[in-house]
Amino acid sequence: MTSARRWVAAALVGTCVSASTVIGAAPALADDAAFDVAGVTATDASKALTGIAADPERSWFWVVTDATANQVTAVDGTGAKQATVSWASVKVTDVQALAWRDSVLYVGDIGDRAGNRASIQVLRIAEPRDGQRNPQVFTFTYPDGAHDAAALTVSPRGNLYLVTRGENPGIYRPVSQPVNGATVALTRVADAPADVSDVVFTPDGQQLAMRSPLGVTLVNAFTFATTARGPIEGWPAGEALTNGINGAPLMVGELGSGGARVAPMALPQGISTATPPAPTPTPTPTPSPSAGGSSGSSASGGASAAPTAAATTAPSVWESQTSGTLLAVGIAFVVAVIAGALTLISRRR
Repeated sequence: MTSARRWVAAALVGTCVSASTVIGAAPALADDAAFDVAGVTATDASKALTGIAADPERSWFWVVTDATANQVTAVDGTGAKQATVSWASVKVTDVQALAWRDSVLYVGDIGDRAGNRASIQVLRIAEPRDGQRNPQVFTFTYPDGAHDAAALTVSPRGNLYLVTRGENPGIYRPVSQPVNGATVALTRVADAPADVSDVVFTPDGQQLAMRSPLGVTLVNAFTFATTARGPIEGWPAGEALTNGINGAPLMVGELGSGGARVAPMALPQGISTATPPAPTPTPTPTPSPSAGGSSGSSASGGASAAPTAAATTAPSVWESQTSGTLLAVGIAFVVAVIAGALTLISRRR
C-alpha cells in the first residue's frame, strides 16, 4: 500500500470510529410527537388536563380531564380516545394526578385547595381497561395538617410519593405499605419547589422530574437535592407531566388556543435562572374612520393598525439535539483526519 493510500485509510478508520462514538453518546431522537387531547377544548371551562400518565404497555396516555368525575380516559399517541375506566364504589373529591407502574394505574384524589380534608386517597386500578372497575382505595393522612397537592408518582420499587403545594411545600411518602381500606400516615422526606403541579420519575429511575410555573426541576431520588432546572419551551400554560412512550424523556401538558395538547420535552441540563415572560397586554383596538372617511384609508376601510411583531418560534429540543449531533460528527471528522495523519507519521518512525 502506498503512503497516500495508508494515509487515506487511516483517516477513514478514525472518522468511522470517532463518528460512531459521538453518535452513540448523543441522545436519540424520539418518535413521540405532540398531539391534541380529544374532547378537551379551550372553551370548556369545566375540563382541564390536570393529570397524565404514560402506559407503555399499550402505547396509551391516561388522562384526567374532569377532577370531580369518577372516571379517567386513555388516548393514543395521536390523542384519539381508546378507553374510559369508571368506578361507582368510591366518590372522588379532587383528582389531580395519575401515575403508572407495572400494569397498575394510580389515581390521585389529593387536591385540597381549601385545606380542609382530614385525609386524601389514592385509587389503585390493576390492568385498567375500558369499562367499570372496582379499585383498591388507599387513604392517607399528613403528619402536619391538611395540604393541597397535585403531584403523585410511583418509584420503580412501587413506593408512592406525593408533592404538596402552597405554604411550606414538601415531598411525602407513606410510612408503611398502603393497605386497601386502611388509613396510613405519610411522612415528610424533603422540601419541594413551589407550586409543583405534577411529578414523575425519569426513565432511569434516578431522579424526580417536577413541573412548576418555572418549568421542570430534576431532583435526586435518593438525596432530594436539585440537580437541574429548565423552562418548558414557549412557557405554555398547563399542569401535567409524564414520561414519553417512544423515546422522549418527558411529555408535558399544554393549554393552547385549541384546547389541551401534549408535547415532548428533553430533560433539563444545568440550573436555569430564566423566569416566565410577563403576559402580553391585549392591544387597544384602533377606532375605524366613519363611512365618509378619506379615500386614502386601508382596504379594510379602517385606519392602518399598528405593526405587530412577527411571532418567533425557538427550535424544538429535538431539532437542537439533531443540530448538535451533526456538529459533533463534523468535529469528529476533523479530529479523525488529524489522528490518521499522526498514525501514518508514527508508523514511519
